[in-house]
This record gives sequence, structure tokens and C-alpha cells, in this order.
Amino acid sequence: MKPHIQIKLFASLREFTPPSSDSYPIDQGLSIRILLKQLDIPPEKAKLIFVNGVKADLAATLKGGERVGNLSSGRRRLMLLSKQLISSALALVMAILVSACASKPFLKIHYQLPSPSQALTGENVSLTIADVRKDNAFLSANAKKSLKNFNDTYSLVVLHDDGSGNLIGAYDLNSLLKEIFKQRLENEGGHVYHKPSKMPTPVSKFN
Repeated sequence: MKPHIQIKLFASLREFTPPSSDSYPIDQGLSIRILLKQLDIPPEKAKLIFVNGVKADLAATLKGGERVGNLSSGRRRLMLLSKQLISSALALVMAILVSACASKPFLKIHYQLPSPSQALTGENVSLTIADVRKDNAFLSANAKKSLKNFNDTYSLVVLHDDGSGNLIGAYDLNSLLKEIFKQRLENEGGHVYHKPSKMPTPVSKFN
């Protein structure tokens, strides 16, 4: 019996999605390059390839059971990101910093960028943050007691792989998440363009 993989294609590549994308049969050791050929996807259109959530190249091989995702190289890309997917990670960072910030009206968030790459060079990206939670409460009751002076403001420090760090500014929660993803996309070489929206804007930077 042949092994199977799960295939997820996004943006303009969705038209290449096979009927059996949730359980696509392969030969063990199949390369990503051959998989793209089987799906009639031109390699130059496969800008970003992920295997089990990790970036992969055309030479990567599959043994079965993997989740393969592929994002096209379209000039404009709308990314709808749910705060629900990352709130737990952000909450963990906040928990670590609670003791240091308990007497301050803001929480300091340290975000570590990965090593820079050119994966999105030449790409224009539109970034939108959408909150799909039914309950917008973010802090637990115990956290609220510890952070008596907290005024829903977050200061963002972006750390680079060379050890340097920059204080970017102070934000409300929506704007904080948007800025973090903007920093990540620009670190990959992409250009995040702005368009009119109803999203909250960052509050003034700390001096």
C-alpha cells in the first residue's frame, strides 16, 4: 500500500489542488520537485513550500504522512491572521514578564526574529489581523490582579539574531500583532504595503 500525504495549496495555486488532497498517494522518497510536476505546478510559481510547517526546498523528499503546504508568488497577498492562533504564545511571553512589569502601565514584549532570508524578495504583502474570538478577554483574573496598573498597552522590542534589539514602539493588542507579523515578513524580504482599514493604529512611542 502506498504512503499518503496531505496537500494544502493557497492563493493562485488552489486551482492545482487534486481531488485526493487530504490523502494523496505517493511513492516513498518522492521529491517536492516531482510532486509539483505531478500536480502540473510550475516550480517558479511555488514561492514558499512547507513540510509539516517547516520551510522546505524542491530537493526535499517525502516518506508519507507529511503535510505539504505551498504558497504562490502572487504580487499581492492578503493574509488573514487570527489572534486565536497565537494568543497562547503571546500569553506565555507575558507571563514571563509579569513580575518585571507589575508596577508599570504596559507590558514589554520581546520578539526574536529568525535569521534574515530573501524568501519574499520582490513580494508586496497586505496584512490584516482579524479577531475571531467570541470572548475578547485576554488576561486571566490572576493576571489582572498582578497587573493593577496595566492599561492595555504593549511595548515591542524586536531582537535580531546578531544579539541587537530595537524598541519599535507602544501598541494596543491588534496593532502589536500586526507589527510583529510585519517585522517577520520584512525580515523575509517582503514589502508590507498599507491600505485604509478600521484597524487601531499604534499609540505614541516611548521616549
